[in-house]
Amino acid sequence: MKLILTIMLIFLACDNKVDETPEEHAEISGFKIKRNDIVYVHQAANTTLLKDSLVIVNNSATTQFKIELLDDKNQVFEPDEAGLTLKFLDLDTLLVKFENKSGYHDGKNHFEFNLNPLKKATNTTVFFQILHNDHPDFTSLKFQLKVN
Repeated sequence: MKLILTIMLIFLACDNKVDETPEEHAEISGFKIKRNDIVYVHQAANTTLLKDSLVIVNNSATTQFKIELLDDKNQVFEPDEAGLTLKFLDLDTLLVKFENKSGYHDGKNHFEFNLNPLKKATNTTVFFQILHNDHPDFTSLKFQLKVN
């Protein structure tokens, strides 16, 4: 009887093969915050911050920034899945006005934002998340936001 059960289990296990090929897609491992091709904040893949200060000038016009996402090899990539959003946390709304300009169009995600300085301050820290359907896919390390 044990022999028959063993043979049946082997037969059933072999008959129900599952494709175990892992789905290949890049994971967010780091980022760069840029303005006019100048990098202000840079978190390399799964490491500490290489550049850590986002500086804007008080009483200046709105400043536009772009976030480039990095994969685990520090290569820039653009996730092609819809439903990703940018959310800043610990942002002092008395210090700066934040305007999220991110979105999904032309089959690509664009992570852009504007900062409008409201008052001079130093040494405040912020961080951001890339959310996928309201849960974080990536959380940055905290970095400096300075209004001079």
